[in-house]
Amino acid sequence: MNSIRAAGGVLTALLAASLLAVGAPSASAAQSSFATTCNPPVGGAVHGTTVVDVTSDDASPKVGDTVTLTWKFVQAASQNPGYVDLQPNTVQPTGHVSVGGAQTGTVTMTGPRQNPLIPKNSPMVLSDMTGTVKLTTAGDVTITPADYNINVSTFNADTPCKPDSTAPVALTLHVAAGGGTTGGTTTGGTTTGGTTTGGTTSAGTTTGGTTTGGTTTGGSTTGGTTTGGTTTGGTTSGGTTGGGGGSGNFPGTGVQVDYTCQTPIGAKSASPTITISAKESGGRYTLTESFASGVSSSPVDLGAGSMVPSTTVTVAGADNGQLTLTGPANSATIPANTPIKPSDMSGAYVPGHTGQVKFTPDVLTIKALGTTTTCTPSKQPAASLTLQVTAGSGAGGVTGSSTSGSTGSTGTSGAGTSGGLANTGGDDASFRALGLVGGTVLLLGAAVFVITPWRRLRKQR
Repeated sequence: MNSIRAAGGVLTALLAASLLAVGAPSASAAQSSFATTCNPPVGGAVHGTTVVDVTSDDASPKVGDTVTLTWKFVQAASQNPGYVDLQPNTVQPTGHVSVGGAQTGTVTMTGPRQNPLIPKNSPMVLSDMTGTVKLTTAGDVTITPADYNINVSTFNADTPCKPDSTAPVALTLHVAAGGGTTGGTTTGGTTTGGTTTGGTTSAGTTTGGTTTGGTTTGGSTTGGTTTGGTTTGGTTSGGTTGGGGGSGNFPGTGVQVDYTCQTPIGAKSASPTITISAKESGGRYTLTESFASGVSSSPVDLGAGSMVPSTTVTVAGADNGQLTLTGPANSATIPANTPIKPSDMSGAYVPGHTGQVKFTPDVLTIKALGTTTTCTPSKQPAASLTLQVTAGSGAGGVTGSSTSGSTGSTGTSGAGTSGGLANTGGDDASFRALGLVGGTVLLLGAAVFVITPWRRLRKQR
C-alpha cells in the first residue's frame, strides 16, 4: 500500500510538472481588436474596427535572439470606397508595433505590395506585415499593435490609421536568460521595413518620368510665346515658307481662356493663359500649345506618369476644322490641392489650302488615376496664332488612318489637291485630325486627352 501511495505521489508530481510546463509557454498570443480612425486623402475620417494577429517565428526566445514578428490583418478598419476597383498588387501596408514589458521600443512593420483585385465597396485585403526585434532582457516582452498606413500606388495616396486608444496586447514573448548583450533593442527591426522599398519604387518612377523630357522641350517653346509678335512677323513669313519648303518659328500670343471643367467631384472653373506657337519645316507645321498656369486641382497627389493631357485647337480661315494636340505624362509628382498645369501639347499641321489660318484654343481633356476631366471654354477665346500658309505639292493629301475607315480611304487620292488635310500628332502615322473634302470638314480621328482630379473617397459602411 505504501508503495502504491508512493507511486501515486510520483505520478502526481510528474503531472504537476507537466502542467506547469504547459502553463508557462515561451510565447502567448491572442487576436487584438481595437477601434480605429483612418484618414483618407479626401473626405472625412473613417471610423472602424481593426482586428490583427501578431506572431513570432521563435517559439523559445532567449536574450540575444532576433525574432521576426508577423502582423496579419484579420480585418482592416475601412473598406475600398465606392469609387474605383483597386487593381492587383497596388496596395501596400506599413505600420508599427510597440514593445513593452521587460524591454521597450518600437518596431517598423512592412508588407509587400501584394493584393488581389479589390472591388468597390468591398473589404480591404492587406498583405501580412513583418519586422524584427532583438531581445535584450529576460522576462515577459509584450507586442502591441500601433498605427498602420495603407498606400495605393495608383493614386500615390496614403490612408493613415491609428487606434482610438491603446490597443490590447497581441503577443507576449517569455524571454529566457541567454548569452545576449545589450544591443540595439528594436533598431534592427525598425530599419528593415519596406520604407526603403517604397523609396526605391518612387525614385524609379520619378527618374522614368524625368527622362521623357517633355517639360524641358515645352519650356523653350513657352519662352518664345511671350514675344507676342504673331500676326506681324509670323503671318508674312508663314505665307512665304508655308508651302515652299522653308523653315521658321512663329510664336503665338497668350490668350486667356475661361474654362468650365467637369470633374468627378463637380464643376470647377479656371482661366489660364494659353499660347499656341508653330515651327515650320518643309511645309509642315508643328503646333505647340502651352499653359502659363494650371487648371483644376486633385485632392490627392498625382504621381509621376499618372496624368496625361490632350486638347483640341480650332482652325479657321483658309482651312477650317479642329486639330488634336497631345502631351506627355507629368514627369514629377503634382501635389494634392495644387492647380494642375498640363504639359506642353503638340501635333502636326499641313496646310490644305493657301491663305490666312487662325488657331484658337478649345477643349482641354485630362486623364488621371482612371478618371477624366473635360474643360470647355465658356465663351469663344481669341485666336492665339495667325499664319499665312501655302498648300504645298503633295503636302495636303489624306494619307489614311486605321481609325478613319472607308471615309479615310476616300481621301487618300486627295494628295496635292484643293481637298487638303491638316494632320495632327507627333508623327505622320500617329494623328490624322481633319480633311477638307469638297469644302466639308471631315473628322478622321481624334485623340482623347484626359486629366482629372481624384474624387471624394467616402467610407461606405
